[in-house]
Amino acid sequence: MWILIPAPILQRGRRPRNPPTRTAHRAQEARIPAYDPIDRALKTHKHGSRWLSLMIIVLGLISVAVALYFSPDRWRRREAARMPLDADTALVLRTLGPHPTRCPPGAMEHVGFEVTEDVRDTVLIQLRRDTRQRWIYPGRRGCTPLTGETELGIDAGGRMLWIQPDAPGEVRLSPRISY
Repeated sequence: MWILIPAPILQRGRRPRNPPTRTAHRAQEARIPAYDPIDRALKTHKHGSRWLSLMIIVLGLISVAVALYFSPDRWRRREAARMPLDADTALVLRTLGPHPTRCPPGAMEHVGFEVTEDVRDTVLIQLRRDTRQRWIYPGRRGCTPLTGETELGIDAGGRMLWIQPDAPGEVRLSPRISY
């Protein structure tokens, strides 16, 4: 037959095995509302935990903004937009990187620039005639530039003829192209 004896009776005169550890003063703990376990765990009030949460969110947003600003694609687009229009291939390779996707001139109707329709045909004829190679950075999908890639045309003398820093977008033409 079993006799059930309450636990406090068995522990009289002995120290409990695992005494509770207190890290906050009782007066401080009394000021923290009993209904908020997060505030109790942080040993702070609702105002303090909200301030901490806000700081974590702000730091996260700042780190995302920095990561986006310094991404390799954005850096390449900024450098391409600053490049002089008569740059030679050595300057292009130094500035944008040594591994572009090199393509034949081919159809260049995808190259967009803001001119009237009759001038557009004249400019496209000049671009097709003078462009010896198209370079696409980084050229993830071969000779068709994806959105955000940089495309440029190189002439027979090894100079940049046109550049599109952010495809599809504005194309900067060399002063050698007349229209």
